[in-house]
Amino acid sequence: MRNPLFFKLPILLLALLANMQNAYTYDFEVDGIYYTVNRTMATVTYKTTDYNTYSGDVVIPESVNHNGVTYTVTAIDAEAFRSSSGLTSVAIPSTVTEIGMMAFYECDHLTRVDISSIEAWCKISFNYPECYSDDYSPLFSNPLYYARHLFLNGVEVTDLVIPNTIVTLNNYVFCNCEGLSSVTIPQSVRIINGNAFMDCKRLANVDIAPSVTVIGSQAFYGCTDLTSITIPRSVNIIESEAFNSCPGLTGIIVESGNSYYDSRDNCNAIIKTATNTLIAGCQNTIIPNTVSAINGDAFKGCNTLKSIDIPHSVISITGNPFEDCSSLAIITVAENNPVYDSRDNCNAIIETAADKLITGCQNTIIPHSITSIGDRALYSCQELKSIEIPNSVISIGKFAFAECSGLTHAIIPNSVETPVQYSGAGWFMGCTNLSHVTIGSSITQMGIIFHRCPNITSVTCLATTPPVTEDTWTVWDSGLPEQPSNFDLEVYGQATLFVPVTSLEDYKTAKYWKQFSLIRPIGDTDGNGLLGIADVTELVDLLLTSHGNVIYSGACDVNGDGLVNITDVTELIDTLLTQ
Repeated sequence: MRNPLFFKLPILLLALLANMQNAYTYDFEVDGIYYTVNRTMATVTYKTTDYNTYSGDVVIPESVNHNGVTYTVTAIDAEAFRSSSGLTSVAIPSTVTEIGMMAFYECDHLTRVDISSIEAWCKISFNYPECYSDDYSPLFSNPLYYARHLFLNGVEVTDLVIPNTIVTLNNYVFCNCEGLSSVTIPQSVRIINGNAFMDCKRLANVDIAPSVTVIGSQAFYGCTDLTSITIPRSVNIIESEAFNSCPGLTGIIVESGNSYYDSRDNCNAIIKTATNTLIAGCQNTIIPNTVSAINGDAFKGCNTLKSIDIPHSVISITGNPFEDCSSLAIITVAENNPVYDSRDNCNAIIETAADKLITGCQNTIIPHSITSIGDRALYSCQELKSIEIPNSVISIGKFAFAECSGLTHAIIPNSVETPVQYSGAGWFMGCTNLSHVTIGSSITQMGIIFHRCPNITSVTCLATTPPVTEDTWTVWDSGLPEQPSNFDLEVYGQATLFVPVTSLEDYKTAKYWKQFSLIRPIGDTDGNGLLGIADVTELVDLLLTSHGNVIYSGACDVNGDGLVNITDVTELIDTLLTQ
């Protein structure tokens, strides 16, 4: 009988040939630039699938001659300049109308883009498959993502005037162009597509002609120097996050006569007139008492907003409209609001009927009547220094405290249950200053609760059965070797894990938990790895020297409430008596 490999050889040879063909994808090379051709048109591409093809200053010509045939250069291929870390500048001719997905990915040292025509630049399509529309792929198609500076005939573009031949401003056309200080959009323009001026950080003045009907998603997102915006009466569509993360924005005006939007009562906000929904605000917004709804991204990234009053008229709030408002310190809900409240001066928005906290700020105190915390409720609240999750809380939403870099302690009480999906769902992901964490006894599965928290030095897990841990999750870390996703790798080497004394051996053999270099029983205050009367003496001494009540996580916090006091002494004695 023949070896099974005999039948596989043709397949292996075909695969090898395919790989060899894929390694060199160009048709010809002229002056160090590689091309593929289609009839009389040429596309700039890469030399091999190892990429890193180009370096220095690359000037793409309008046309190229090969074997007596002249080709017009009309496109830059997907990934053409990918990983060309030595690329410093690129000149793109006016004949180019299309740039493929991730064409300039990882061109980290690119500092300028040279063009000869603003009109031609505005007509370039930065392509990407529909399935990639929510990630960064389109950004990498535009060399401005890295270069940040656009030059027209050798002069940097700062005061941009869009030619009156342009009807549509394409997606990402000027994104990350930090040299821009002003933009004039003429009467010819009807549509400003998504991300058109995203992250133009020095853009301070924008003049939108009364011909524009559509302002796309994130069109002016991240324009940090933008101070005011006027929405013409012609605009009938404003998509999500169009003016988010514009902290310098102090004034928003919708021209009178607009049939779709208004800024009633000089509120410095954009309100969808038909539904009385506030869709975009700024640091000076005062929510009128005729507004009935607030969009989930209305104030996102407005890190200069310091206080907000929610009137009684607001009966619908989507998600957390105040996400990443790092300066927000005061939140007040009108007492006669039928749907929401800010009980006990908690500086938060609570869904009254559900006892659910949906939005917080740096001064939030979670009331003891709260049973759930919403998705991203305090996401990126960087000035939040501490938070107590009361034992009344049963569920915590996805990324509820993620990116709160000011937090140093995190205590998940015993009342909190493991979520049905996304074990842990990034509750404290990205809290880079966390040092001490406590995991309640009801948690049965981990996950990404503490992912990207590299400075954790003490972990207390109160569960008697080690929670099930997960392997590498691929949404953010695709391509990494298999590793646990519940803690960063360095945490296993630097942190001490404290667990119930009766479960000590279980944790020492449990998947991933066993990777902690030091595992000690809760209450092991003298550090010898055992529980005894010496630990009680050590704990009492600590209380006497700290006047009876200290915040401390680890061996001394026997009951896991985040405090060390006489109840921990009692708990430790009870543990010793029942051993």
